[in-house]
Amino acid sequence: MYSCAYMNKNIAIAIAVIVVLGLGYWMLMGNDAADTQTPATNTPANGAPAAGTPSYAPAAEPAAFAARAALAAKLGLSAATIAIVQVDEKVWEDGCLGRGNTGEVCTEATVDGYHVTLQARNEVYTYRTNKTGTVVRAEATNN
Repeated sequence: MYSCAYMNKNIAIAIAVIVVLGLGYWMLMGNDAADTQTPATNTPANGAPAAGTPSYAPAAEPAAFAARAALAAKLGLSAATIAIVQVDEKVWEDGCLGRGNTGEVCTEATVDGYHVTLQARNEVYTYRTNKTGTVVRAEATNN
């Protein structure tokens, strides 16, 4: 038979392992939860965007950068000279993001994406993108 000291030692080791694993899990899940609850990058404690910094979720960066690259190509500018002003989540009505051309075939399924507001040369431009930025369409109001 086992002595009480041997059993207490094994129980203490088992409890220590459970505590360490539990803390590891809690830390891992706590960090993931914090990441998904952060609404925007560069946002101070009061919730307002810091001066001169864009307000959007990090997941929107590929789409925002794609819209900025499209505008840079259109205007013949460096993308670094174009400011990303705002990025809002949108659900577009079709695969052409509601901006299909005459005769163009667009999927009829809705597409999750972003409405991206940019500024270049003191003018404001807006673009529509899908979530990944692989589809980018200029708004009709752009020059």
